[in-house]
Amino acid sequence: MDGCTDTNQNSTDFTELAPNPRNSASATHICPGVDTSAPAISSKSANPGIISPNGDTIQDSTTISFDITENLSFPVSWTVKIENASSTVVRTLSGSVSANGTVNIGWDGKNDSNVVVPDGTYSTEITATDSSSNAATSDPTIVVDNTAPDNYHNTFTGANFVSGSVVYVKSTTSINVTANDGSGSGIASCTLQIDSGATNAYTLGTNFTIPSPEGSHSFKVTCTDNASNTGIFNQTVIVDDTAPSVTLNAPNGGETIVAGSIFPIMWTLCAESGSGSGLSSTPIALSYSTDGGATFPNVIATGEANDGLYSWNTPSSVDSTAVRVKITCSDNLGNAAMDTSNANFTLAPGAAVTTTKEATNLTTGSTVVFRAGDTIQYTVVLTNTGGLLANNNSGPEFIDQITSPATIVVPNTGATASSGTISYNISTRTYSWDGSIPVGGSVTLTFSMRILSGLIGTIHVCNQGIAFVDTDNNGSSETQVLTVDPTPLSGAPGTQTCVDVIGKSDCFKLACLSVTGLKEVWVERARALRFEALGEDIKEINVQVFSLKGERIYQSGWVENGYEWRMDNGEGRRIANGVYLYVVTVRGYDGKVMQTQIKKLVIAR
Repeated sequence: MDGCTDTNQNSTDFTELAPNPRNSASATHICPGVDTSAPAISSKSANPGIISPNGDTIQDSTTISFDITENLSFPVSWTVKIENASSTVVRTLSGSVSANGTVNIGWDGKNDSNVVVPDGTYSTEITATDSSSNAATSDPTIVVDNTAPDNYHNTFTGANFVSGSVVYVKSTTSINVTANDGSGSGIASCTLQIDSGATNAYTLGTNFTIPSPEGSHSFKVTCTDNASNTGIFNQTVIVDDTAPSVTLNAPNGGETIVAGSIFPIMWTLCAESGSGSGLSSTPIALSYSTDGGATFPNVIATGEANDGLYSWNTPSSVDSTAVRVKITCSDNLGNAAMDTSNANFTLAPGAAVTTTKEATNLTTGSTVVFRAGDTIQYTVVLTNTGGLLANNNSGPEFIDQITSPATIVVPNTGATASSGTISYNISTRTYSWDGSIPVGGSVTLTFSMRILSGLIGTIHVCNQGIAFVDTDNNGSSETQVLTVDPTPLSGAPGTQTCVDVIGKSDCFKLACLSVTGLKEVWVERARALRFEALGEDIKEINVQVFSLKGERIYQSGWVENGYEWRMDNGEGRRIANGVYLYVVTVRGYDGKVMQTQIKKLVIAR
């Protein structure tokens, strides 16, 4: 017979002679059993697909499974190569089968040197070769994850305070925990346990709170990845829901405080109770109310030290009898203690006294003319324009010392006061008044002095009183106010009340003014015409200029004798050349007025 050889060059020779068909010329050679097909690999898997070969007996290894189907050539040998991400073979597994079926081979996550491989994704190459050397390959993957979830991070939303390794929270503080598994198999599930309570499923990033009671609490978040690696996060916190304590001592109601003054706010030092979060170095805030404590919108200070005292520079614009102060002391978690004034107090402008002093000639009734032998009466008005009572404290509230020489004036008796008490000290020549002035009220004082009849010549007689004011009603006078003359004498020093006293001559009282003539002089340096009335006891003059039609084109008003006119209309414009009429009116120290005759004036520049 002839030999048969298969296409795979198998060495077995066999020939089967088939009978010739009828009438056939020759026989036909058939070669049965020739295998040209590779084994089939199917149903490939690795279960579990993720392992953690850490020796905890949970997913420490995987079983690689595959089915081999071969038609003719058994046995079939198989090889499993396990490669890392760099295509390096780390482990080779091999075996053979004599019949079709499933191959199950375990891998414990170790390399050929029996060392656990690093975490990562590993590919498998499965090769099956039949006895006819036909080969087939396949490649399922396996993830090795030997690392537990990590990178835990907790976030506090709301009140929290960290002091070293201690974390303080309130029972309302929201807490959430996050974590990740890096490049591992991914987090499969997490649980949360607070203190020794129940362990419940937890979704990372979800808020939870630590309930009361106050004190130390712990929570634990446990996360397991898809390779059954477990990571645990423990945190201890201290719950503090209790506010510190503080007591406001002043102002506590009933006080009267001058607006714009400095008032000491005092309190009992703020104190934290138990093992709370503690106080910062500046835990105090202060505010005030002007509606009896219904609201406290007005900030006095924030971030103040807890030293029991704050110097309040009170607002000068407040005028209220329903003022209260609130103190707030907060601990490091914002737990706040508050206390307010027990009752309303007054914050208003302090006592403020204005003073006027005027002189009247009691002899003649004149307020202008004073001569030797006359009596000058002074009228002083003290008015309380502030918001508090002007107190009657120890000592006088007003004094006026007659400082003119005793040879000139002598104080009279008979001083009066509309309220309170006025007196005179002969040794110090001082009038004194004791009394109080209500808000918006006033007191009128009168006292007098006599001008000695032997006075010769003209002198200024000036003096000034002093009011002493207790602006904040504390029993002592802080402010001194000098009297002011509302119609001061020309040339009088400062705000003193002054009069011109004219000594007697041979004329009669109030009839000493005499005018003997009028002198007009051209003053070249000033380009002005000087008018000077001649006579005795002339105090001032008034120059008037008229047109020939009687129209007044200029008036100087009462001016000093010897007035210089620049030939203008009083508004800076020169009057035209021409003929004019003028008259000069003269007034004496006794108030008497005389007028010169009308005279003609020719202006020709």
